[in-house]
Amino acid sequence: MEEENEYPMSYEEFEKQIFELLFEYHSDEFIEKLKERLSVLEKQDPTYMLGLYNETCFVYDSPHIYGDSAKRAFEKNFLRSTPVRLLRESLGLGMIPWDDMW
Repeated sequence: MEEENEYPMSYEEFEKQIFELLFEYHSDEFIEKLKERLSVLEKQDPTYMLGLYNETCFVYDSPHIYGDSAKRAFEKNFLRSTPVRLLRESLGLGMIPWDDMW
């Protein structure tokens, strides 16, 4: 893993932010079910969240590939569209139904 101080978020901050974004718009009961699924995922692949962090760091470091948007890789909208989406899919949730968000 790269030096965390080179990025807008440390790994711990990233993980906390990803979980907050994953849990938004859900009831407490559903969040408990998500936490159970997260526990299973963590046992199956203990480095999953670290992989999401490293991928986000790669995007941040790659404006030659991703253009000017690369430096926004740690902003909430990007985190929702990539790491949180991938985590949701890994937990068997798929995409957020837009009608349920509002």
